[in-house]
Amino acid sequence: VMEFVPGRRIDRLDALVVSGRARSDAIVQRVIELYVRMMLVDGLFHADPHPGNLLVQDDGTIVVLDFGMVVRVERGLRRTLARTAFAGIQRDAEGLIDGFFALGVLEPGADRAVARQLVDALLDIAHAADTTTVDRMQLVADRVMATLYDYPVTLPADLVYFARTAALIEGLGTRYDARFNAVTFAAPVALRMRGAIMASLRDPDDPRDTGLPVD
Repeated sequence: VMEFVPGRRIDRLDALVVSGRARSDAIVQRVIELYVRMMLVDGLFHADPHPGNLLVQDDGTIVVLDFGMVVRVERGLRRTLARTAFAGIQRDAEGLIDGFFALGVLEPGADRAVARQLVDALLDIAHAADTTTVDRMQLVADRVMATLYDYPVTLPADLVYFARTAALIEGLGTRYDARFNAVTFAAPVALRMRGAIMASLRDPDDPRDTGLPVD
């Protein structure tokens, strides 16, 4: 079953942004809210995130197209993802390392001391103020890539879709703002949604479960 839905591709709004009829920061914020809700609250994820599948209507509504690839995100994975994401937001290096091990990004037996050096560098780069994506990529190349080349880091298959979403958001943000920083931009959105995230992570069969313990 197909339906025609009017709207403009989300990466073709330059004229509207320049004229002031659309705010790129508000649009990117809504996209982040949408995917955070799918990933961490609803647990039902649109797994083909690219600009051709997102439209913006005249009233600012985001339209998602093509649900031929949708994945369920089980509560256990959502808990780990949320805990890791909030550790990154709070610059909690040890919590972030724990999350990487739990998600399988760091292989069992990987040297934790080296992981701490890598995570400290990544956090510094991710939170660097007033830098462009090119600046941050150069910092990654200078400070991280030589170590990562031989380090046991992998991207598990069930995280590929989320990585594609991160790339989508980074691409949209930098299209309209060369100094867009996805981490610092998304952090207030995630913190504002923390209550809904924690509520969704509670086990309905365990009245003592409070969801996600985040300070």
